[in-house]
Amino acid sequence: MKSIQTYLLAVVCCGFLTAMLQNMITKPSVKRIVRLASGCFLCLVVLSPLAQVDFSQLKDYFSGLELSAQTQAEQAAEKNAQIFASLVEEQTAQAVAEKAESLGATASAEVCARAETEGSYPVPYSITVHTACTGQTRQALEDYITQALNIPASRQRWVIQ
Repeated sequence: MKSIQTYLLAVVCCGFLTAMLQNMITKPSVKRIVRLASGCFLCLVVLSPLAQVDFSQLKDYFSGLELSAQTQAEQAAEKNAQIFASLVEEQTAQAVAEKAESLGATASAEVCARAETEGSYPVPYSITVHTACTGQTRQALEDYITQALNIPASRQRWVIQ
């Protein structure tokens, strides 16, 4: 706070002195030179705090901000991917339950979703089906999971209740 008061006092004093000096000069040719010199002096006083700024610290500060923003963006993308994967898992499990119901059976499913490549959307990868259905109903449900949901039989696990 003290440094701000000192700075403002210096600017006000400089302005006062330059105005007083300009009013004391009466010759027009000399008055122009004094006005130019006093304007330059006032600019130097006003801009003098910039000479004390350590720009290397500013560079470090801004690079830290950039890294922080980048880290936050990566964390947000990872969280969004997790949320999207959980939605895919829920919707797929619901679709299997609805298909089982349409076949006249009951089933619940636990689905694991993952992205096939980095940056792609998660898709259903594996499934565990809890059901009491057997025979043709189970085969129809297994075919549905293989064809419609694109989960091969090797990644399907069946728990018969």
